[in-house]
Amino acid sequence: MRNAFDMMPAGSGNLFRGTAAAATGGASEFRGNTTAGKYAGTVGEFVPSAMVMPGAPLSNALRYGVVPGLASETAGQLAEGLPGEQLARAAAGMLAAPMANLAERGVRRAISPHGGADQGRLALARVLDDAGVPVSAGQRVGNEALRRKEGMTNAGQALNDTQREALTRAALRTAGTDASRATPEVLADTARRIGSVFDDVARGVDVTPEPATLNALAAANETYKQLAPKSSQAPIIGEVVKRMTGAFRTGQAIPASTVNSWRSSLSKLTTSSDGATRSAAIEALGALDDALASTLTSMGRTDDVARLATAREQWRNFLAIQKAATGAGENAAAGILSPSALRNAVVQQGRSSYAQGARGELGNLARAGEGILRPLPNSGTAQNIQAMGLPGLGWASAGAGLGSLAGGPTGGALGAAAGTVMPGLLGMARMSRPAQNWLANQTVGRGTDILPRNALSPVLAALLGLKED
Repeated sequence: MRNAFDMMPAGSGNLFRGTAAAATGGASEFRGNTTAGKYAGTVGEFVPSAMVMPGAPLSNALRYGVVPGLASETAGQLAEGLPGEQLARAAAGMLAAPMANLAERGVRRAISPHGGADQGRLALARVLDDAGVPVSAGQRVGNEALRRKEGMTNAGQALNDTQREALTRAALRTAGTDASRATPEVLADTARRIGSVFDDVARGVDVTPEPATLNALAAANETYKQLAPKSSQAPIIGEVVKRMTGAFRTGQAIPASTVNSWRSSLSKLTTSSDGATRSAAIEALGALDDALASTLTSMGRTDDVARLATAREQWRNFLAIQKAATGAGENAAAGILSPSALRNAVVQQGRSSYAQGARGELGNLARAGEGILRPLPNSGTAQNIQAMGLPGLGWASAGAGLGSLAGGPTGGALGAAAGTVMPGLLGMARMSRPAQNWLANQTVGRGTDILPRNALSPVLAALLGLKED
């Protein structure tokens, strides 16, 4: 085969055997008269070539050396003295490794049916776990067929509703609100609560402009003027820049009432449908809040600085939640946020910060919801039938056939009745907690060894010890 097809350029089996014999002082050429000695000798023939194969040498020696060697010797002893002894030895040696691989895959599937799931997806699922959002096994491992099977059960459909409410509750918690739905009343209460913190912190605090604040405001305004047509530009942004610059030049402070008025106007613009206006308002509001925080720090009001930082984060999250809650559909009308709507609202507040993972807890939650909880693209009737395997009619037919064999017509009727309920029973079992844990576990992945990499060391020690004996 090497000469005809240019295979095995590294050398022949005889070369491997000779090299191994030189390395082991002839131990690999040992042939004993006992059964154990014969097995050891045959394994010794297989191991050297197996260890030079690509991959982990010890794992290869076990998989492609020890296992085929043991199989070959077993076949040889069973066929000893028969005309086909050599053929039996060769066939067993060649088939042993593929059969062992098949058996290993079966063991992997039995331990972890969907082992080796994407690590990025598993990380997103853990974000939802930490947020208290339940995740099904199919969603966790990203298997579409399993997801369809889960979704076609009553428990799966109920889980879908539970997930949406849990996601909404988790999102509202980032705005400091404990509620399961983003209803108009809940949003109004949230806005008043966060706004009262700003009012309390900023009450009586006249803001002193600083160069960093002026630079941030000027940059936001300049970008705004370049991106938005003059006719559609909101005048408040330019007014803030002008008044802050003038106050800095004269050494005056901006009254607290003026700062609060500016904050109110800029906050409304952060949800504008115009991207340039929205972006400029977010940057200007951030610069204004930075100036307020700097003033509070200079006054030694560290507790209020911390309260302001929390309120700023909660307010930004609130604006995204409020945007997501205004989408179309029955769920949105009931105050239940969809993963896509939440993600889009967060992205609109700053695409780069979302992409770079700098959008905080709500950004992580939105990304995880979009990646894990987003529904399958369509109802997929054909895909659903394929995912379920044997349809309900098939189960009824199979039950009828088996029942007829066991109990005649009466048994057939009972078997058909039993078959019709099988899909539902299987679905209930699949959605049970033990089954979900089993389907999602990653104990054994595609790229991991069931046996440890050093599992061959005792075997090699035993083989080498035979010579000394």
